[in-house]
Amino acid sequence: MSAPSAAGRLVVALPPDEASLALLDAALALADRLQRELLGLFLEDEGLLAAAGLPFTRIVPRRALAEVAFDVASTERAVRVLAERARHRLAA
Repeated sequence: MSAPSAAGRLVVALPPDEASLALLDAALALADRLQRELLGLFLEDEGLLAAAGLPFTRIVPRRALAEVAFDVASTERAVRVLAERARHRLAA
């Protein structure tokens, strides 16, 4: 079978948050149903990283009693983990 043309591909833009995995699952199902190749575009949010670098920013989870540190290193790590999970789902 020949490679699909550009018109035979679907592209999904994935923001760096947990909702992106649900979006990717929906896009995978659609691509499968339409028999199209799916390309994922993982978006990096420079504003998120800039906010993580500010000394006064914190994360206050809905179900936690205490705030969580919001720093560049942990934010970059979380984004890398999400990107890797998305890569694995696209490769499957």
